[in-house]
Amino acid sequence: MSKEEAGEVVRAGERYEHKKVIVEIVEVLPYFDPIGRRMLSIAYRIIDGKRVSPVAHWWQSASEDPRKYVEQIVENYLTIIKNMGI
Repeated sequence: MSKEEAGEVVRAGERYEHKKVIVEIVEVLPYFDPIGRRMLSIAYRIIDGKRVSPVAHWWQSASEDPRKYVEQIVENYLTIIKNMGI
């Protein structure tokens, strides 16, 4: 059985890097949606050099690849930083 079939796509403590920004997984809470699909509530923080964000969350199906969420989070973060002139 693959990691995706088992629903073990992401674990607390893992770090993903995209465009030199790190997304650190703080906590993963599995749950079932109303129709019985296995879902994950994922708590994360963004680490960009000396800047560390407060913990935030995203939700996904247990079978999805978290990298697409990480990439979108980092892209949004970089857009905000650019617009703020930081």
